[in-house]
Amino acid sequence: MKVISMWWSSKTEEVDDAELMAGVCRKNPKDFQCLFDRHKQPLMAFLLRMHPNDSDLVQDLAQETFARVWEKPHLFNPEYKFKTWLFTIASNLSKSEWRKMQVRGKVHAGGLKSDEVKQGSSDTAPDVQVDLNLFSHSLQEALLRLDESHRNVFLLRYQQEFSIKEISEVLEVPEGTVKSRLFYAVKKLGGMLKHLQPIYQSM
Repeated sequence: MKVISMWWSSKTEEVDDAELMAGVCRKNPKDFQCLFDRHKQPLMAFLLRMHPNDSDLVQDLAQETFARVWEKPHLFNPEYKFKTWLFTIASNLSKSEWRKMQVRGKVHAGGLKSDEVKQGSSDTAPDVQVDLNLFSHSLQEALLRLDESHRNVFLLRYQQEFSIKEISEVLEVPEGTVKSRLFYAVKKLGGMLKHLQPIYQSM
């Protein structure tokens, strides 16, 4: 059984997302589980940055995103990357939640928990580690001062490393709009992090 398990593990790693989605269309739970395991962490990281004060909401949004993948796989266009489609769903759900919170007056800024902020490696020099922690905390606070549309673009580009074209597809806006929002976000963040310029330049 162990040999079979190892074979299945290596086999699923070779299968690309489009093939797995074909299996999901046939309601194959193993293919869906593989997609879930492959993309859960980057999706959670993105949602945590969008809603850092509400881990329960992040879990709900992630579950709802994957639920829609399972329930409506026919909406996936294999000409595009699965990750682009997945993040389109998550982004739309996140925007809807932000609108609800704005109506309820519950949108507010706040920092990540210490274990949610990306840290340096354990062998990082103490003085460098302090600088990294300070930069991470300051960046998170600065991101939360951006409006949702500009923060979204910044995270997709620099956290998830999406191309401009892919971000355009996720957010369903022209590439020119993505570029202008990204330019504004970087400029705005640069101003807010100006006091950390020596640290920022050493990154």
